Amino acid sequence: AVAYTREDTPARGYLVHLEEIQVDPALLALYRAQDAAGRQELPALHNNERFANASGSTLKIAIRDTGSFMDPRSRKDWWVVY
Repeated sequence: AVAYTREDTPARGYLVHLEEIQVDPALLALYRAQDAAGRQELPALHNNERFANASGSTLKIAIRDTGSFMDPRSRKDWWVVY
């Protein structure tokens, strides 16, 4: 999961869950090194910065805030006037 905020928690902001990806090896090594060093700093991404490639022909993405997972295809959950 990728946190959208500087905090390493979904308590404020959003988490983006990604499946079927291969994270850039240099980014993964940096994260593991900083994690082992006590997590005082963790890697951050700039807008439009590539961090991974799809490992196949599909990519699974879920965006979560402090609430439960919801399916945006479900009109009854997302669209009040529908």
